Amino acid sequence: MKGPLAIDREAVAAAYRDFHADWERHVASRADALASLRPDLLVSNIPYASLAAAARLSIPAVGLCCLNWLDMRAAYCASGDRIAEQIEAAYQSAAVFLQPAPHMPMTYLGNRRSIGPIGRIGARRGDEMRARLGLGAGQRLVLVTFGGVPGAHALPLPQDPDIFWIVQHRWEATVANAACAADLPIPFIDILASVDAVIAKDGYSTLVEAACNGARMLMLTRPDWPETPFLVEWAERNSRFSSLPYASADKALGAALRGLLVQEPAPPLEPTGIDEAVEAIAMIAHL
Repeated sequence: MKGPLAIDREAVAAAYRDFHADWERHVASRADALASLRPDLLVSNIPYASLAAAARLSIPAVGLCCLNWLDMRAAYCASGDRIAEQIEAAYQSAAVFLQPAPHMPMTYLGNRRSIGPIGRIGARRGDEMRARLGLGAGQRLVLVTFGGVPGAHALPLPQDPDIFWIVQHRWEATVANAACAADLPIPFIDILASVDAVIAKDGYSTLVEAACNGARMLMLTRPDWPETPFLVEWAERNSRFSSLPYASADKALGAALRGLLVQEPAPPLEPTGIDEAVEAIAMIAHL
């Protein structure tokens, strides 16, 4: 990645080539590690060499993810080659590949199984946050988060007296009416559950957790991210959601956010995929 939003295509292609040039050694080393652990089951999210190692040892395995590295590689590199064959065979070797909603189709996987969304539920602590920040009751709290990968340039946050911004990193506070989430003695998921809106990139976790906590979300989309169409389609059906191309954020962020904030929040969505995944894993592990 070149930051949280841009893919380094050349580095991606090189990483796959280097890894698969020594494929047998990688699988063998993982098989040795698994043999020493003697697990009853392997759950992979979603390293495929580990799945191949489990298959070599006849250890039951489960894949669990909304995407996989075969599809992601195909979006930026080659497909239908030896590397793709090795990756697909590893994923096919799992007893089941659980796909928490929203997920990429993966129609070529005969072991795929769709389940509900997976996300955390936070406590609503908006009044406490406003008191700590010295805010009036009418001010809106908006969280800006781009995940754990550093390197994005700071968004040009509008200087709006009716909005107080919660940013993930201090350098993202481009306006005076902002605070860093790390400076609040409140778990991040509680912050997300307590704000009036969330601004984030097109990615699974924040999108689903916003929906599961009834938070409005403005997604800044990337033009080449393979998950985006499936994330958007699901979010439009299941949450109070709006999207904006990241390239347009400099000029259109304020208007897009205001349009979202006038809408009523959607009811929180239940993360049913947690119980569904546990049940599927327990059945395969004979627990």
